[in-house]
Amino acid sequence: MIMRRQSVYILLYFVLFFSSYSSAQQAVIIGKNTNAKDGTEVWFYQSIDGDPANQAFMYEKAVFQNGTFKKSLPINSPMMVMINNNPYIPKLRLILTPGDSLHINITQTGAKNQPVVSFEGNNAKGQQYFLSSDLYNKAYIIEQKIAQILAEAKGNDRLILSLEQFKNTLLAELSTLKENKACSEDFCKQATREIEAKFLLTVSNVISNRNQPHIKDHYQIKLSDIQIQQLYKYLFTKYDPFSEQYRDVFIITRTENAVEKCRLIDKGILEGTARNTLGLWTGGDKVRDAAPAELQEKMLATNLLFDVNFQTKSNEEIVNAYLRFKEAFPASPYNKILNKYFDQSSTGQIGPYTFGEYKAKDNTFEILSTDSLKDLGDFVKQNFKGKPVLIDFWATWCAPCKKEFSNAKLVQDYSKKNNLALLYLSVDFPKNGDGWIKDIELYQLEGYHYLITNNSYPVISKITNQPVMPIPRYMLYNKDGKLVNNNLPWPSQSEQLFKEIDKLLNE
Repeated sequence: MIMRRQSVYILLYFVLFFSSYSSAQQAVIIGKNTNAKDGTEVWFYQSIDGDPANQAFMYEKAVFQNGTFKKSLPINSPMMVMINNNPYIPKLRLILTPGDSLHINITQTGAKNQPVVSFEGNNAKGQQYFLSSDLYNKAYIIEQKIAQILAEAKGNDRLILSLEQFKNTLLAELSTLKENKACSEDFCKQATREIEAKFLLTVSNVISNRNQPHIKDHYQIKLSDIQIQQLYKYLFTKYDPFSEQYRDVFIITRTENAVEKCRLIDKGILEGTARNTLGLWTGGDKVRDAAPAELQEKMLATNLLFDVNFQTKSNEEIVNAYLRFKEAFPASPYNKILNKYFDQSSTGQIGPYTFGEYKAKDNTFEILSTDSLKDLGDFVKQNFKGKPVLIDFWATWCAPCKKEFSNAKLVQDYSKKNNLALLYLSVDFPKNGDGWIKDIELYQLEGYHYLITNNSYPVISKITNQPVMPIPRYMLYNKDGKLVNNNLPWPSQSEQLFKEIDKLLNE
């Protein structure tokens, strides 16, 4: 419940966003882990609209309840979907086809409590094959074998044959599953395309890094420049990321291969068609103009989603890239996702710069002010006179931040015992006020909250000397309003955190 200081109660309605997938079939995933805590989020890298080419990072989620989560995904044709890891499920790459029903069973035993996965339902044996594939799970082993092949090369024809033979060993188990009809035809075709595209990416990475210590110190790759060029031409012709054949492979693999092809075109190693200059790229990224417009759309959309979720660039750079994207692709299916990050107009009850106090017992949030942040030290002195303040920087999109919330009760109890104020500062985008409140309630974050938004990075950078501060981040102000530590241990290191706070407050 939201309250204003003037005892005015606001009823907060959370609007659930439902997407209409009228043309898409569904695939259903059910996961089970009896150890999973209720409310644990399971995030998906999936298609936006059922088209395998339109995939988005952290697009939708399911939630564990009573040890189970269930997710229906729109799917028009076979595609790879990735489930992000959390303490109760490892990272999973799944090949799904329309109408699939897949059960994921997870057990956690032993001293390390590592998740062990098994599958039931459509193409269960194929999913198990992907789960154990070295190409995805032990990439360094595959890189070593490719480096060895390159180092032992006796002419390009023999080199290409050796690489193809090695690739076929990666596909051998899949071929057996296909012959035994243990997997559907559609599953096997998509899995083959995924492996071929991933193989291209891995080989090109080894070639690019052949002079780096981790390869050079172990493998003497003495291929001439002409041999390297011929190898690139063969690989990027046969496994061409611009081609329709690989349009539906996992978007990260596809776009990384496409970026590499653009670089090779720019160097004159590969032939390129007329550039599609859309005004999307700056600096060294301008080589990406060599890609088809459709691929440039995927490249920039993928970049933007990573940038806003991990703040890998300054806010100004991210916003400018978004504006270029929206101008070039006004009808892109990615706009409905990106708009929620970048649309500055508030359509919810809670606006930017809301400061208030959440009381978990009553599930109430009292709004105390709505002023923007000018100086963090002044804000602490004004609102917490004579009281030390522990600050937690977070955002609704920050998975590591939410993982730390599993220790929130421990921190809350310590703070009450030591007369320490808890202040959670969110660097969310301004429009996400309602989502901010929803997470405060979900994680029972007792204490004070301030939606400073990502617009406050310039204020915070004065403290950290970083243009963009990684989160989560924890700081401590003493009772005089003086910053005494701007990078405390995380709550998951509670012993070190509390020891450091005790030391600082007793100095």
